[in-house]
Amino acid sequence: LHRYTEGSAELRAEIAHRHDITPERVALGDGASQLLASAAQALMEPGDELITPWPSYPLYPLMARRARGAFVPVAGFSVDAILSAVTERTRLVVLCNPNDPTGAFLPAGEIDRLLTALPERVGVLLDEALRDFVDAEDADAALALTEAHPRLLAFRSFSKAWGLAGLRCGYVVGGPGSEPLLGEIAPPLGIGELAQAGVLEALQ
Repeated sequence: LHRYTEGSAELRAEIAHRHDITPERVALGDGASQLLASAAQALMEPGDELITPWPSYPLYPLMARRARGAFVPVAGFSVDAILSAVTERTRLVVLCNPNDPTGAFLPAGEIDRLLTALPERVGVLLDEALRDFVDAEDADAALALTEAHPRLLAFRSFSKAWGLAGLRCGYVVGGPGSEPLLGEIAPPLGIGELAQAGVLEALQ
């Protein structure tokens, strides 16, 4: 505990192995919430819009405000409802899937349809903090869309199903070419040794 963290290579490699991707496409953070907020800060300019189906996780309006953008709630948890709310100022779509607190769920095919239909300038932050509680499709079905959609970032948490909320550890997966952005949104000094050790033990 007296030493500074020496990096996260082992934990990133373990997570990458579970998802069959390269470790460079994984970034660790102090919970998925920290990574989501950092992504909004990195991607939004003042006046940009962040849209999301509502009600949903209360962090999202705060993310938009802290990035000096506008939060746009969307009535209805559907691709068509989201697309109808997109304007020339839209920069991000944040999708909590399954949704907290309603439990609504969009399958990977619908998320693929959303990504295909959105304007090129609009990124998608896919919050899968509760994904482990869904068995309607393969657990990595939506995460795998990062391969073909470079505008998609998928966020996972160890706070919910893993029961490790006190360790404050989450991660984000991006597609090929996302490595510079992942490096920008990860904490500059990494995450603590205790968190890494606890999560690694749980994974193994």
